[in-house]
Amino acid sequence: MTILRRWWTALALLALNTLAVFAAANLIALGVLAWRGGAARPGPVPPSFIAGAIEKAFPSLDAAERADLVRESSMSFIYEPFTQFRERPCHGRFVNVETAGYRRSADQGPWPPDPANRNVFLFGSSTTFNYGAPATETIASHLQRQLADGPRPVRVYNFGRGGYYSSQELTLFERLLTAGFVPDDAVFVDGGSDFETASRSSIPPASSLRGRGNATG
Repeated sequence: MTILRRWWTALALLALNTLAVFAAANLIALGVLAWRGGAARPGPVPPSFIAGAIEKAFPSLDAAERADLVRESSMSFIYEPFTQFRERPCHGRFVNVETAGYRRSADQGPWPPDPANRNVFLFGSSTTFNYGAPATETIASHLQRQLADGPRPVRVYNFGRGGYYSSQELTLFERLLTAGFVPDDAVFVDGGSDFETASRSSIPPASSLRGRGNATG
């Protein structure tokens, strides 16, 4: 019995020490990730492609402005629960991503959204985020200008994210609703990422998003 008790005590101490080391390692990893702002991975659009597209699309920008736009558009992703990833928050001359998860547009509305405005949440992938486009030329900014003739001020929030497909966008929309951020309209711009995802998987993506309220796709 004495030998068994010694073995049992040794095994229990070994298990306890192993758990303590594991917990300490996880705490250190969490601290490092918090200090670095999360584990980042490269964005979806190569800088070389962005540079060529910017020169053709915005010839009025000078070399320094194009360089700034390329640099700001070459961003990285960080982890986000449920949706898996998102663009890292940043603030620049042409590209600004808020901690709330949306890219700033021209005449951006406040966060949380002001209920006095007609608030529109725009969802999509990199095309909607508009990699390589200054804030004044994004789909969100053009949409806001097109809707400006209504009785209430319109404020569009660009929740487009690189590499997203419709299932992720729906998850993001549900998380915003659960947090109490309910827009007047929700617009989904989808196609490319869904087809690409479907071609790599036997499970079809949720390409049709229909629900309560004003939602279009």
